[in-house]
Amino acid sequence: MFSLESASPADFTPLLNGDFELPDQSPGGPLRLIAVDLLGPGHPGRKEPFVLRFQGPAALRLPQSIYALQNAELGTLEVFLVQNGADAAGSYFEAVFN
Repeated sequence: MFSLESASPADFTPLLNGDFELPDQSPGGPLRLIAVDLLGPGHPGRKEPFVLRFQGPAALRLPQSIYALQNAELGTLEVFLVQNGADAAGSYFEAVFN
């Protein structure tokens, strides 16, 4: 099982443009990983902070909360998602790791 405790940007970069399913949400649809961004150097002795940015269907609205995401490569991950926008092209979410 994939451990979020030791997750790094390198774990997610190969999955860019890949889908993460939201099995507990309907209607829903997959969230596509559109960016893995570094958030600076962080604190000495701690892992490097980063953010995962996702795009979902334009009509998808989710309150900020912990969601189970399923990915073919990583399995099921429970991450805290925050919706940070929506437009005609999609809804946008992020998960911060620090």
